[in-house]
Amino acid sequence: MTETVLTVAHHQREDNRYLNAAFNKMCRGAVFAGVALALVVQLLLNLLGALHGVTSCAATTLVVGYLLATSAGALVVGAFSGLDGILIDAGSTVAAPGPCGPHAPCHCRLDRRSSR
Repeated sequence: MTETVLTVAHHQREDNRYLNAAFNKMCRGAVFAGVALALVVQLLLNLLGALHGVTSCAATTLVVGYLLATSAGALVVGAFSGLDGILIDAGSTVAAPGPCGPHAPCHCRLDRRSSR
């Protein structure tokens, strides 16, 4: 069996007048505009990725900060809740009238006058 093999000759630009005409008719402005458009699209996609990274980092920071602040606030409130009862008891002890109050027996009032 015999198979037919087709070969295509490689032509130089100067050898083929049709190929040369095609290169001459190509609009170089369109090529440069396509390259510029591709670069702008790549830049915008990179900026979008960077913005997404910054946004997710900021959101994570806010959530972690909120959790830390509420935890610290709960610890402080828990620590001072016992101190509140102690201060109230101490204040009521200081404000309680002693044995020499205004309705005390006469010897207390005499002692106060003599100490002046």
